[in-house]
Amino acid sequence: MIPTFNHLDSKSRETLRELAVEWRNSPIRPHVNPSELFHWNSLIDEWCKDISMPLLIRKGGSRGEPLTHVSGRQVVVADNSPANWCYSCALLGRRPSLEDIRSKLENHTFPIAMVLTGKESETAKYKGKMRVKMDPPNLNTHGWKVCHIVRVGLNDKTPVTSIAIETLTKHLCAFLNPCNIFLVPKVYGSLGELPEFIEAFCENIGGDKNH
Repeated sequence: MIPTFNHLDSKSRETLRELAVEWRNSPIRPHVNPSELFHWNSLIDEWCKDISMPLLIRKGGSRGEPLTHVSGRQVVVADNSPANWCYSCALLGRRPSLEDIRSKLENHTFPIAMVLTGKESETAKYKGKMRVKMDPPNLNTHGWKVCHIVRVGLNDKTPVTSIAIETLTKHLCAFLNPCNIFLVPKVYGSLGELPEFIEAFCENIGGDKNH
């Protein structure tokens, strides 16, 4: 009889835990300077509060197309590309203003998606895409996967235009703030989804070790 999996044995889980802590503290893991985290904290908070700025949401749907929330605010579906761009900027010490972000969204230099389908391109207002060579660099091209400490998935079948606006602004904060992001090698990308890794990076969330 094949047993049903319930959980790892304690030794295996401890091994994963040790690996997670080793990676969190590894000198080769790219991390953001604390002074840059302060800037990005303020920027993302300003973005959330400015109702003239679209809320970017990582969820399935027609990427780049502005949808009108019941509150009147624009909501735009994206993949993980905006988080990639924000973290790459933070690593390089780039400090865009909210107006810089608005301008880049409108001139399609702020990425919304890795690719847009033909249908998405027809309906999208924001058409920025990740490229192999771009400034700031595409972290995927450099062999990294962007992972989140606090999960950002919206496990809600409610249309995004009807989800509570407080939930969506909280989502944007977790989605784009470098304080909630860490990198793992793309070839080992699944490690960033393991609970042992999430727990290790949660321990000092907001501290330099984690970012």
